[in-house]
Amino acid sequence: MKKNIFLLLCSVFCVLPSAAIQTTTMVFAQHDTCTLKMDVYQPQDTLSEHPCVVFVFGGGFMTGSRDTKPCQKFLTAMAENGIVGVAIDYRLGLKGFKTKHAKEAIERLAFSINLAVEDLIDATVFLTQHSKDLRIRKDQIVLVGSSAGAISSLQADYYLKNRHPLAQKLPAEFHYGGIVSCAGALARFDKKIHFQQQPDPTFFLHGTKDELVPYSRTVICGKGMYGAKYLSRKFRKAGWAHRITRYKNFGHEVSLLGFSENTAEILHFIREDVQGTQKPVIHDEKHIEPAVKKPLWNIHKLDLYKKDPKLKITEDPVQLKRIKALEDDND
Repeated sequence: MKKNIFLLLCSVFCVLPSAAIQTTTMVFAQHDTCTLKMDVYQPQDTLSEHPCVVFVFGGGFMTGSRDTKPCQKFLTAMAENGIVGVAIDYRLGLKGFKTKHAKEAIERLAFSINLAVEDLIDATVFLTQHSKDLRIRKDQIVLVGSSAGAISSLQADYYLKNRHPLAQKLPAEFHYGGIVSCAGALARFDKKIHFQQQPDPTFFLHGTKDELVPYSRTVICGKGMYGAKYLSRKFRKAGWAHRITRYKNFGHEVSLLGFSENTAEILHFIREDVQGTQKPVIHDEKHIEPAVKKPLWNIHKLDLYKKDPKLKITEDPVQLKRIKALEDDND
């Protein structure tokens, strides 16, 4: 009966740019009038179990979608390397929201993060419940997030390790195989960041000049966002497994470049730290491109930097061309 219900959820079947990889679209949750779907990219083999990458798109909790060209290309590459790729929807809590009051904006951001985390947890529950049909190993589900998606991914693992009410839909013994954060941060809205349990292996990629999602941390009215620099220091002090790639002089464009240009590095992280038999490592790398002198101010079609002249962010035509090439790539 369960399998019949599962098959009924499969609503679309299509072929991606790579003819060898196929994707199935299915519904994983329903919230009032909002139907949430996921695209599942299956490896073309006969193995009964694979690692799984869940991609969580970016867009400032106000825009974005699961089926962009960079996302399709990334998950196709994952499937070609024997990993089930999944791209999910989540509700956009900041869509259409406007305010001039800092307190109201922070409260709405907190609400939006929790909304996205709830949907990410629902997607995880769905994947674990249908792991046999989808050929997924439940203990090797890796979250790969971009910008707002990276915030949601880090927050989901943090809530899981602290048994937050939003994470209690998952069994107490469940853990993610790993987290990949492309220009993400962990939010603190009520108290100091504290992990009751060790976080799962995490791969941080972040621009050192990112002011949209802070590389270090930003605290307003006692509530803060803590980025890769802050979190990696905390992880290192505790001896927790993590990798970090610091993009010198880059801004928020790492939210796209992080997964688009680091497929090999993400695969290595999965093979070594998620699937590997050896103890996961602590690895710190600086990514330096001499031609990059300043960060890009426009990413995910959000011009948020321009609202604060103190940031002195200007347009970088070389980076704009690079980003456009990735977004327009049909290969």
